[in-house]
Amino acid sequence: MIIFARKNYLPYIKTDMKKSILWVAAGMMTLAACQKQAGYTIQGTVEGVADGDTVYLQNFENNNLVKIDSAIVKNGTFEFKGQADSIVKSSYVTYMKNDKRMLTLLFVENGNIKVALNEKDSQVSGTPCNDTYQNFMTSY
Repeated sequence: MIIFARKNYLPYIKTDMKKSILWVAAGMMTLAACQKQAGYTIQGTVEGVADGDTVYLQNFENNNLVKIDSAIVKNGTFEFKGQADSIVKSSYVTYMKNDKRMLTLLFVENGNIKVALNEKDSQVSGTPCNDTYQNFMTSY
């Protein structure tokens, strides 16, 4: 009699187990979708530059600036996005056209980096290394 009861109960266990597995899977997918993606965003403004001009993110290698990424200026703003290496590296945001040259050093690290690029005194902020660098440059 006990064996017979277990056989009749078995389909309910399988159905409950399937529902449980589906709920657990749905919960895990929801958590995965809510995870913040690590990376950097460099949002900048640039003075006196026409819409459609290009600003570059560059590294300094072997005494040359090497282009990593580019952004088109629109309404005086530009933006770069990417994944930072595990090591924080310094790079340059540059604009060069005819006689107009603008350049600023920044540290590419995960977070939101703000750049104000101009011909006289460019500013960088938003992440720990960039804030420290800017405070040092401002004080000297």
